[in-house]
Amino acid sequence: MATVGPFVGRDRELHELLAAPGITLLGGDAGVGKTRLLRELAAATSDRVLVGHCLDLGESSAPYLPWSEMWGRLAQSEPETVDELVGRRPLLGSLLSGYDVATSAPVRGDAGPAALYDAVHAGLESLAAHAPITVIVEDLHWADRSTRDLLTVLFTRQFEGPVRLVASYRADDLHRRHPLRRILGEWTRLPGVERLVLEPLRDDDIHHLATSLRPSITTDQVDMVLAQSGGNPFFVEELLAVDRTNGTGVPEDLADLLLVRVDALSDDARTVVRAVSAAGRSVGHARLAAVVPLSAAGLEVALTSLVDHNLLEARGTDSYTFRHALLAEAVYDDLLPGERVRWHSAYVDALASADELGAAADLAHHARAAGQHEVAAQAAVRAGDEAMRAVGPADAARLYEDALAILAQHPDVTPPISLAQVAARTSAALLAAGDPYRAAQTAREALTVTGLAAHDYADLVIGLVTAAIGTGDPLDPTVELRHALRLLEPEGPTARAAQLHALLGRWLFFTDDFDDALAELATGRRLARDLDLPAVLLDVDTTSARIFDIRGESAAALGQLQDVAESARRAAEYDPEVRALHQVARVYTRQGRHRKALQAFEVALQRSIETRHETAIFGMDARVASAYWAVQTGDWARAERWLAAPQLQKAPYAAGQLRAVAATLAAARGDHDAALQSALALQPLWSKDVFLAVHGGAALIDVLGARGELDRMLQALDDLVEIFRATWNAPLIDARIRLSGIAIGHLATKADPAYTDDVSRLAEAAAEVAARAEALDDLGPESVAWVTRVHVGVQRFAWGGNGAAPAELIALLRTDVRQFDDLEIPLEAARARLHLARALGASGGPGAAKEAREVALAAEQAMRDLGVRSVAEPTASHPTLTAREREVLELVARGRTNGQIARELFISVKTASVHVSNIVAKLGVSNRTEAAMAASAQGLLSDTSAPG
Repeated sequence: MATVGPFVGRDRELHELLAAPGITLLGGDAGVGKTRLLRELAAATSDRVLVGHCLDLGESSAPYLPWSEMWGRLAQSEPETVDELVGRRPLLGSLLSGYDVATSAPVRGDAGPAALYDAVHAGLESLAAHAPITVIVEDLHWADRSTRDLLTVLFTRQFEGPVRLVASYRADDLHRRHPLRRILGEWTRLPGVERLVLEPLRDDDIHHLATSLRPSITTDQVDMVLAQSGGNPFFVEELLAVDRTNGTGVPEDLADLLLVRVDALSDDARTVVRAVSAAGRSVGHARLAAVVPLSAAGLEVALTSLVDHNLLEARGTDSYTFRHALLAEAVYDDLLPGERVRWHSAYVDALASADELGAAADLAHHARAAGQHEVAAQAAVRAGDEAMRAVGPADAARLYEDALAILAQHPDVTPPISLAQVAARTSAALLAAGDPYRAAQTAREALTVTGLAAHDYADLVIGLVTAAIGTGDPLDPTVELRHALRLLEPEGPTARAAQLHALLGRWLFFTDDFDDALAELATGRRLARDLDLPAVLLDVDTTSARIFDIRGESAAALGQLQDVAESARRAAEYDPEVRALHQVARVYTRQGRHRKALQAFEVALQRSIETRHETAIFGMDARVASAYWAVQTGDWARAERWLAAPQLQKAPYAAGQLRAVAATLAAARGDHDAALQSALALQPLWSKDVFLAVHGGAALIDVLGARGELDRMLQALDDLVEIFRATWNAPLIDARIRLSGIAIGHLATKADPAYTDDVSRLAEAAAEVAARAEALDDLGPESVAWVTRVHVGVQRFAWGGNGAAPAELIALLRTDVRQFDDLEIPLEAARARLHLARALGASGGPGAAKEAREVALAAEQAMRDLGVRSVAEPTASHPTLTAREREVLELVARGRTNGQIARELFISVKTASVHVSNIVAKLGVSNRTEAAMAASAQGLLSDTSAPG
């Protein structure tokens, strides 16, 4: 019989945990000693200790299982403390089966996961206010998504009071697609979060452990244990427990060892351990008693044997758990298929009348494994409803999707509610979990079913359009919206009809059909007033205000949006409030007041955080927009702060857009490798989200052009235009002006005549888009500036840097500088100044060289302030150039080609090329144009020379 050995080889790690005041992620392979170390920590500390375990229930676990366990144990030992905490933070009751949040606590019905996160955080702070606490969460590799999300928030916020949080995970379980693998990297980058990985024990520690467990063990046997265990203390204990130290019949892996130990048990003990394995890693005594065909006395004897043999451990007063997760896995894997079905069926019977927290999720899991599909579907829907009430939308979505899968695979199963309603709840849960793409897809697929009831059809359309509007979904839902309204006509005025009219108005605004949009909004407003629907009324007024803005009444639009935001705040309608604040920022963006827009987006973001709506569509979009405009206005440290949002990395909508902004920032900085990697990763998603297409595409085009990969740049632009045409039927989207301006600028720098036709077609496309926007009176200041940039690029390409720069080009460049200065976009203004300096220097006019140097210095200073890497910066001391290199540099600055330099200096073209390459290297730049700029900025040129 195995005996738990002494605590060896982990003194340093225990000291680190005791000394760590904050958060520690404890990793290591199965059996390496994580659980033992945490027990020693709990025993060694004087803190109050809260422990919760993640369980291996596959994808059917209820949300927040470890938190329910630790708060439940605290409720057993300190009921008055928990009563006080729940009184202050009612949502904590959703983690306890003894509390009914819906009836006993004044919790808003629209409370999101963030509200529960806040309650847990505040509860821990409250406990820590009385005495230090240590919170231990074991086996994160089995954590449900809600638990992972909650940990992300706790790790990000951290604690003011004395709270030590340690979370363990099994490192060898983290395969490439494991959900914990990526998030561990994000967690460890957070300040105050440390990672401690347990390595295998050293040989002398293994020797100490083996001799402690079996004092009579020989040296040869110890050596065999060392070889077989790989430094894993659990392997050591198991090898010694089954007496496999004689060198014969050693199991090939740990599962074999475990099964050898199980085979040595009595029949009753084997029955019980196999029953527990079907439950997962742990099971309550009452439930086990209901499942196992043993008398109470027989069960007690069997459990005593299992505990004595260190296969099971008693937890609290009423449950048992496998000592190691691998024990549970090995025993379960050894069950025959029919035996598995019988055990799962027994658990279904035992759970049929259970009503404690998580019972429905357990029932769904066991019923599905037992092939009882109707029971599984009913339980999955009920468990999904429980998860939504417990503020776990991601887990609710998974459970609802389980129900949909069962019903799809077994059409003979009678659904607990209509299939359409299951889909509608799934869509709503996905949207609440930050995945509007799948939310829209789920609703759209359900709408293809014929014969839907009117209210089912309407609910699905509402879910579809709510999700689609937020992401710019390319598929037009107006047919579905109007059909839903027709189906509802026999019911008279209803809240569903009011919401549908409001959504139809929003969609028509989205597609620039303003007159019809206003008509639908008017109907929605009338119904909302008659039926007292404040949220719908606020939504209608926000959309109406944006139409006023598009039609040139920006002041009226801002006033109405601010009124909506204030009314929503007073009415505690938080989603309409955040949307109204978000749209205030959109008005400023249209006006080209980008710093003002940034401030407004940040107000919307802050309010979304305060109202726990950060993961709603407009809360997420406010963060993305705040990061984007911080990049554009040159506050890159601010942008990084908004981009650092680990709590949103599992929301596909926000995660993708934040990556696009990060690519934009990397391209702006000149970090071409990082920008290219991020932009290419986003390219397959262009057809999914217009933001990803426009901004991820712009970053890709810019970085390819900067790297001189012009053919790839043009191909990327053509691919993007095809996406605009085929996916959104928008070949004349305004973004094409900017994209064409970026591409033409890079072609102009190269000035290769082979690209003449490309410059012409891009300029014509930009002109066509601008003409359309002007016809709609919708050519904003930023688009106007990019139209100028297109004209500049065309002129620069035609000039090619040879001879005197045309006066028309210099005039356009001065306009280019002024417009981007006015727009408060410093990087583009600095780029315009660099080109202006080069053109001035080549103009030959009086004082032009002096002005060129001043303009170039101003551009270089701006880029240094921003932190741009790809443009040459003046160095502290001039580079050492030979006399011949200085002659070549003067000619480069005048725009001479290598052939022209060779003829003027009576050298070969190859020698001229070598000199130019040496100059570029010595100045630390990437091409001859930047060399001319750097030389001008550093005073390396004569007054008659110019940046070339």
